[in-house]
Amino acid sequence: MFADRYGYDSASTQRCAVGVCKEKGVLPDQFYWRNLKVVHSGSISLRYVELTNVDVGVTIIYMYFKDRADAGARLAEEIVRHYRYEDCAVMALNDGAVLVAEPIAVALHSVLTMLLIENIEIPGENLMIGGLSQSGAFTYNGMLSAGQIEGYRQEFFGYFEEKKREAMGRINRLLGDGGLVDKDLLRGRNIILVSDGFDDAASLDVALDFLKPIRIQKLIVATPTASVPAVDRLHLFADELHVLDVKANFMGTNHYYDDNTIPSHEDTVKKINDIILNWQ
Repeated sequence: MFADRYGYDSASTQRCAVGVCKEKGVLPDQFYWRNLKVVHSGSISLRYVELTNVDVGVTIIYMYFKDRADAGARLAEEIVRHYRYEDCAVMALNDGAVLVAEPIAVALHSVLTMLLIENIEIPGENLMIGGLSQSGAFTYNGMLSAGQIEGYRQEFFGYFEEKKREAMGRINRLLGDGGLVDKDLLRGRNIILVSDGFDDAASLDVALDFLKPIRIQKLIVATPTASVPAVDRLHLFADELHVLDVKANFMGTNHYYDDNTIPSHEDTVKKINDIILNWQ
């Protein structure tokens, strides 16, 4: 039974309900579903979906987001309490993350930038072998063991090398003069790394490699949603985590947003360059 009590269309409600059901490994018809509540605070509009099995008395509440900007506003509300008067720089890890990061940067009155990362996927595995940053350095996915990495490298070496060349070509076309990330804008600041969702921590590993030669005060990671394995790895390297919802069975980042509209990569890069230019 699906009920729409807060202005969301029934198809969207059903998608969220079935998604939570898949995460929990149960059948949708075993539960009564409804929208529990919508929290409105300024520009924030977050939806919580509740499922209840009356027979066994199980109730689970999961968080879904209207869009990435709303999720970013919720994160900003948390982060600004701790860093309102601190020297911060906000660095997004992909195009979707820029939409999450922008409300955070606005709330903190800090610079917003984006690290260009091209992830390389393992064929047929829905898993990243690693990522290439705008510095040209390739970083392997730290959630894979050395044996796994070596096995995949032996099997797909030619494929990976070709994908790296293609990725570097795309990065070079977008970089322009000086690139997106001026390391002087990061040096000595609290760095807030923002993702729109961590299935694994491959992009974090790339960012960590990029930040190694830069002296920073603190590394803060912010994301609306993340898988349990990703959070476990984030704890190893981040000084502070802000994660709104942790998923035991991550369904893909887009699943947790009603509106998945994201500007083109080129438009996002231009926007970031304009922000940095105005900041300087």
